[in-house]
Amino acid sequence: GTVTNLGIVAALILSFAVGMVLGPPEPVADADDMWSGFRDFLLEAYTVLAAFAAFSALVCVIISITWVNNTNDYVHNVDDLLWYMATFSPRMVEVPLIAGCIAMFAALVLAMPVISSGVVATLNFFVGVLLGLVTLCYIL
Repeated sequence: GTVTNLGIVAALILSFAVGMVLGPPEPVADADDMWSGFRDFLLEAYTVLAAFAAFSALVCVIISITWVNNTNDYVHNVDDLLWYMATFSPRMVEVPLIAGCIAMFAALVLAMPVISSGVVATLNFFVGVLLGLVTLCYIL
């Protein structure tokens, strides 16, 4: 049920996050704005956050596959299922998935000043921060 669905979502996120890590954005050339001194740092932070998102999604996929295989192997009746559900919480998949999604969103927000300049970079960055805060308030 839930763990399998989260595993599928994590696999989709993993494919996107791996692409983010392997193909980082190209910084804007010759931009002279308030972001000029920060673009290298933002690009490095983008890479770290995207890699964290990829690793988190990979952990979710592995736990989800393990969960499904273990239920197939060890759950034979309702008592086994109740014990298994009480022992192995779906939180083991939910926590890294949420952390990975937050890291991926933060990476995308940090990429905005790297790929754009001037007012557009500032607007994209702060709109991204605002949307991230609203989403975090909704999740938590």
